[in-house]
Amino acid sequence: MKDGKPTGEILNATWAVGQEVKLSGTSSTFTQQLIIVPVEIDAKFVSVTLNVDYNCMMPDVCSNGPQSWDGALEWLGTDPFSHTAIGTIDHTWNAEKNAETLDLSTKITAYSPVANPAATRWQSDGAQIRCDKISSVTPGCTFHKYVPTWVMNFAKTPPAVAHAWLIQSKLPNHPGSQAANKPLFYLPAASKNASGRDPDDNRKVICPDGWAAAYGNPDATPVTEISSGDKASCDEFAYASTYNSGGMPGGSTGGMNEVDTGNDCVQTYATRVKQGEWHLYDDVREAAPTWQEVCGRSVMSSWMNSTSMGGAFSSGFSTKYRMLDKDPYWVDFPEFAHCDASKATVTCTVPKP
Repeated sequence: MKDGKPTGEILNATWAVGQEVKLSGTSSTFTQQLIIVPVEIDAKFVSVTLNVDYNCMMPDVCSNGPQSWDGALEWLGTDPFSHTAIGTIDHTWNAEKNAETLDLSTKITAYSPVANPAATRWQSDGAQIRCDKISSVTPGCTFHKYVPTWVMNFAKTPPAVAHAWLIQSKLPNHPGSQAANKPLFYLPAASKNASGRDPDDNRKVICPDGWAAAYGNPDATPVTEISSGDKASCDEFAYASTYNSGGMPGGSTGGMNEVDTGNDCVQTYATRVKQGEWHLYDDVREAAPTWQEVCGRSVMSSWMNSTSMGGAFSSGFSTKYRMLDKDPYWVDFPEFAHCDASKATVTCTVPKP
C-alpha cells in the first residue's frame, strides 16, 4: 500500500503450522494445540500479527474455552524468526445426546500495517470427533474415523490366536483382516445395539452350552496347572460379539455370515504336545474343510479361550476406543506374519524357526 492505495507489489509471509487434538476417553472436554513456526516474512511487512479463531462447528453442543498462548502472535519484519507461538484451547461437548459427531475448524487471519488482511481456514475431515455416553456412563470422546487394531496375546493364549489367524487368513471372508479390507463390526450388549441381539445368542449357535464336553475332540488339552478346574470349551471366530459371527442372523439383523449351526464351520482342536508347545489340528472326525466356510469352531482349554479375550478386550480395547454398535476394527497376529495360508494344507511354526 502507498498513500492508502494498492501498489501491486506481492509480499510473502509463510508459517508452518502443526495441529494436535488430544482426546480423553473419560471426559467430554478435549484439548487442541496449535504450533506456529515462521518460515518466511518479507521485511517490507514491517510487522505481521495473526489472529487465530478455533471453532467447534456445532456451537449448540460444543463450547470453546479461552485461548492461551506461549509466544506472541506478532512477528517483526526485522526479526522474522525470533520465536514460535504455541496456542492451547479446550473444547467441551455438552453431552445433550447419547452420542454426537463434532468437527473442528481453524481460521488464521494475518494483519499488517502495509497490506490488506489475508486469511486461511481448514478443517480435517479425518479428525472428526465422536463423543458419547453409551459405551460408558462417563462421557468421553474418540476419533470417529479411526479404525483400531486388536492384537491378541499370543504369549499368553497361543492356541486361541492360532485359531483366529487360521480362520482370518484361510477363509474367503477374511474376518478382521486389514490387508483384505474386511473389518470386524462390533456387536455390543443387547441394550446398546440396534437389533437388540444378545451376543451370547450368537455364541449359542456356534458353540451351544455343553457342546465341547459332549462332542468336542477328547485330545484337546486343559491347563489344570493354571486353573485347577479347567476343561475343554468351544472357541469361535469371528467372535460372537460381532456382526461377522456365523451365529448372527442376517437380513434386518445385519449378520454377514449366517450359518445354521457350528457344524458348518471349520472344525479344529488344540492340544499341547509338551510344556510350551501347542498344536492346532484339523478335527479328522469331521469332514475335511473346504476352505469356503465362513466361520471357525475350535475345541481348546476353557482358560485359554476365555483369557484370549476376557477383560483385555471388554475392559481394555473396546473401552479405550469407546466402541459403539457396528464400529469396525481390525484383528492382527504379528507372530504369524511369516506364515503362508495359501496352500490346501496349512503348516506353520510360531515363533519362526
